[in-house]
Amino acid sequence: MVIDMNEAQVRSVEQVRQVLAGTQELQFRAAQDDEGRYGWIEAVLRRLGYRELNRADKGAV
Repeated sequence: MVIDMNEAQVRSVEQVRQVLAGTQELQFRAAQDDEGRYGWIEAVLRRLGYRELNRADKGAV
């Protein structure tokens, strides 16, 4: 079974680090098709300003 997370509450790199450390709870839902997954990834990267992040922050994301 494939799942993807509903990370709508994650709005910053610091919150990403909290998720990775296990200190912030996430909800999971069933994955969409490939197009939906790629759209979700793009939206997350844009929201977090991935292109402007430094190397360490990109690694966390």
